[in-house]
Amino acid sequence: VILLLNRVRSMSLVMLDVPDRTEVGVDLDYWNVGPNFIGIKGVTAGCHFIYWSAVNSEMTVSPLRTGKFLVFGNDDVVVWKWNASAETFSEVSSDQRERVYCNFGDILPRLGPIDSSKSKKWLTLSKYINQDIISKICSDERAVVSVPQLLSPQRSSSKNSRASFEGENRSYSNLHEAELLLPDMKEDESTKLRYSKLTMSSVDGMSAEQITNAYLDQSDRMKSIMTDNYPENPLFILGELQFSFVCFLVGQNYDSFEHWKHLVTIICNCDALLTENPLFFSIFIMVIHFQLREVPEDFFVDILSCQNFLTSALHILFTNIDNCDKVDVSLKQKAEKFKEYLSTRFKWDFMAEPTDWMPAVVS
Repeated sequence: VILLLNRVRSMSLVMLDVPDRTEVGVDLDYWNVGPNFIGIKGVTAGCHFIYWSAVNSEMTVSPLRTGKFLVFGNDDVVVWKWNASAETFSEVSSDQRERVYCNFGDILPRLGPIDSSKSKKWLTLSKYINQDIISKICSDERAVVSVPQLLSPQRSSSKNSRASFEGENRSYSNLHEAELLLPDMKEDESTKLRYSKLTMSSVDGMSAEQITNAYLDQSDRMKSIMTDNYPENPLFILGELQFSFVCFLVGQNYDSFEHWKHLVTIICNCDALLTENPLFFSIFIMVIHFQLREVPEDFFVDILSCQNFLTSALHILFTNIDNCDKVDVSLKQKAEKFKEYLSTRFKWDFMAEPTDWMPAVVS
C-alpha cells in the first residue's frame, strides 16, 4: 500500500506489502528494498515519477520497469495496493485508505529520508510537467513501461492451423519463408503513451516552393502541434518534452526517446517562430540544457552512422538565431552561452558544417 501525505511542506511515501528485494524508485533515486522497508519521507510537493521492478520466486529483479507520474499537493492522501499477479499497484477502497491514514503516526518514525540533494536536479527535469500533460499522455491512468506490451492475434482458421503444424515439421529454404509463419505481434494500444502527433500537415494545394519552405522552416508545423494538442497553453509542449525525456532516462521507455528526438529536431528547425515567440525558445534552451547535463558525451551518437543528430539540430537553431537581426537580444545571449557550454563539455564544434549537410558524392 502506498500513502502520500503532506507533512510540513513535504510528502511522505508509505509503502506497505512491498515484496522483499523489489526495486523501488522515486525520481532519480531507487533502492532494492529489504524486509523492514516501509517507505520514504521528505518527498517535496509537485510532480514525481514513482517506479518499480518486481522480483520472481528466485528473488531476481525483473528487467521490466513500470512507473507512474504523480502530482503531490497539499493534504493529498493516495493509497495503492500491490497486485502480485499483475506486478503493479492498484487503488484501494476509501475505508482501507482511512485505516492507513489513522496509523500514520506510528508509521512516520519508521520512514527513511529521501536524498534531498537530488531534489533540485529533479525539479530542473520536471518543472513544466503538470497534471494536464500527465492526463493527456497517460490517459486511463496507464503506466509507463520499459518493454512494449505485445499482443498476438489468435489463429483460428484451419489454413493457419495446418500451416503452423506443417511449419513445425519442415525445413526452410530461406529466412523470409520462415518469418511468414511467425505470429503478427502488435503493441497493445492500451499501454501506449499518447504523445502529441508530430506528423507534417497536408501539403495539398501548396506550390513546390511552399512545400520546400515548409520543410526548411518548420514554424507552421510547430504552431499546429502546439495549438492542436494544447490549445489552452501551447507552451505545455515543453512539458511534454520533459515528460518524454524522463520516461526514457528513468522509465527506460525507448519510444519516449524517439518522440523526444523528433520533437527536438522540429523545434530546432523553426525560423520564423524565433521572432514570433522568443519565450518559447528561451524556455526550450533552458529545458534541454538541464537534460543534457544528465547524459554522457556519446549518448546521442548513432551506433550505425556514428553521427550525432543533436549537433546537427542545434547547429541549425544557433545558425537561425545568429542570422536573424530581429531575434530578441536576451535569447541571442542565452543561445550563445548554451553553445559555449556544449562546446566545452561535449567538444561539439558549431563552427564547421555538420557532415550530413555536405553534398553526396556519386562515383
